[in-house]
Amino acid sequence: MKKAKFYLIFHYNLAFSSIEEEQLTQVINKSYFPLLETIKSTNTKTGIELSGYTLEKLIEYSPLFVDELKVLIKSGLVELIGSGYQQIIGPIVPYLVNVKNQQLGLKVYKRVLGIKPSVAFLNEQVFSKSMVDVYKKFYDCICMEWNNPYSINASSWDESFGFAPAIAKGVKSQMPVIWTSSILFQQFQRTATALNTLENYLSMIERFINKGYKYLPIYSSDVEIFNFRPGRFHTENTIVSNEWENIKKIILALKNYGEFLLPSEILQFVNKNVVLDLTHPSQPIIVKKQPKYSLSRWSVAGLGGHYINTLSHNCYENIKAKADNNLWKNLLKFWGSDYRTHTTLNKWQDAVGYLKKYNCEYKIGDFLDAKPIDFDKQVGKITIKSKQYSATFLITKGLALESVYKNKKKLLFGSVNHGELDYISHGADYYTGTTTIESCQFGRLTNLSEARSVEVKKIGENKFFIKGTNYLSDWTIEEKLWVVDFDSKKIVVYDTLELSKPTKASIRMSAFTLLPVNKNSKFWYACKNGGYYKEKFFIGKNTSILHHLPISILQSSNGGLGVTNGHLSFGIGKSTIAKLFIDRAYGSPLVLLQNSPDHDKYLTRVFFSVQEFDDTLKPTTTKFKISYSIFF
Repeated sequence: MKKAKFYLIFHYNLAFSSIEEEQLTQVINKSYFPLLETIKSTNTKTGIELSGYTLEKLIEYSPLFVDELKVLIKSGLVELIGSGYQQIIGPIVPYLVNVKNQQLGLKVYKRVLGIKPSVAFLNEQVFSKSMVDVYKKFYDCICMEWNNPYSINASSWDESFGFAPAIAKGVKSQMPVIWTSSILFQQFQRTATALNTLENYLSMIERFINKGYKYLPIYSSDVEIFNFRPGRFHTENTIVSNEWENIKKIILALKNYGEFLLPSEILQFVNKNVVLDLTHPSQPIIVKKQPKYSLSRWSVAGLGGHYINTLSHNCYENIKAKADNNLWKNLLKFWGSDYRTHTTLNKWQDAVGYLKKYNCEYKIGDFLDAKPIDFDKQVGKITIKSKQYSATFLITKGLALESVYKNKKKLLFGSVNHGELDYISHGADYYTGTTTIESCQFGRLTNLSEARSVEVKKIGENKFFIKGTNYLSDWTIEEKLWVVDFDSKKIVVYDTLELSKPTKASIRMSAFTLLPVNKNSKFWYACKNGGYYKEKFFIGKNTSILHHLPISILQSSNGGLGVTNGHLSFGIGKSTIAKLFIDRAYGSPLVLLQNSPDHDKYLTRVFFSVQEFDDTLKPTTTKFKISYSIFF
């Protein structure tokens, strides 16, 4: 059997979601120091990835650890792998936040360790094409998981693309990618924690080598799980032996199959002939591990995800023009992934308390000069008009937007009626403005009943508002306001949902619906996913995009879009057919896209999720808000 090249990347994180501040010394002693001792005793080259924030915490809690780390880096046994100042989910935050995160992280590395890493580990292994363009400004190479990009591109990729480092495409650039592997690191964890035997583990490694994998990422995950349990899950197994001794045995056994190199040394073996777009129109943002590990966990799940992300966007709007590094460090800290997911209540309250200081009360406008307009409630519709445009709203369907016309020609958004599509799976009505709450406990609630307390007023010559209240249940009330501005060619919805109690459910507000588009058209969507440039995706004839569908009874969504500057566009060829702007400072939803092929058309919808259920959700929020504009 041909000898392989191995590499290790241990992820250090003193912001770990479920670990309280008073536990940090325990983590350092049980997990951090033992890794350094393991590296020395086995004489094994190892990558250690840590954020600037973690490095600052290590100076505070254990200067001795930092001194020992410096010695090992200087000796060539340890390589520092870049992370940024905080562990932030790059594809769902604004471009400037990503840039500041790397700039401030690199400053800390230089100040404390005197070095600049050349290799970066994508935070939480969440990838969009924009991450290539961002990271190329600061590093020579990125580390990204192989398993999910390969799975979604399996019809066009060969497994051999994962045998060696390759080239990852960005929007405007490309750079080398060193692969990591969820399967390999999970097998390593199982063996180290005595859930698997060393014999079985080595048999698996042999299979990988025999398949042709020449450069194997033996480990690329958390260090805090060895000889310590972070307390994220009830199913965490008990510590039955010294897991660092188990790790030493694994490493020494692996040396019979190959040699360990530093991650940057693996870079010399990059296959420059393999240039890959890791994403797909159905999944423009890639997330590591098994499907339950969805984008929702950092955006609208965890502990009040929608609320803390809205506060973060507000804070960003207030400080984005400022050069104060302390302000930026605090924003980065509280925008970190570890203040979502399994975060503790104490940490979450600290984050919310800080972020609220930089939030301003959002004012829609008082419309004091607005003049009431009479309408016939019996008709069940409200139509408002200008010389060129008209827009119709359905009172009987919770003030859903039915249609917009320009010069008597219907624009390509509004509502799709039952019978307009051919497949029985699409045999329903699809509105713009639908709000749903879904749970396996109580089923599905919607706002598709008659709106109450409806008001229609004229604000200016060609500007109107339509306001009403929807009761989804005896414990759920929705206040919906549409502002129609024909002169500015836009319609804005402001939607507020209040629950009398927190609920473990999927909550999606005021969905947007395109009219069916022909399959043979060059149909596309475009948005920013954490980068400076838009990412544009053409939708193939039979491409299904199903972010809105549950993966299982325990995971209510399957992917999503970043839309990090608020703008989302749809088009055909060179023409734009619909443009949306999501005001994330008003409310920051996870944007879920549906594109379902019918016989000769597509059903395309956008859902604005404010809560999804998964293994991290701890329902605490009872008030949700979103606002978006439709431009025409």
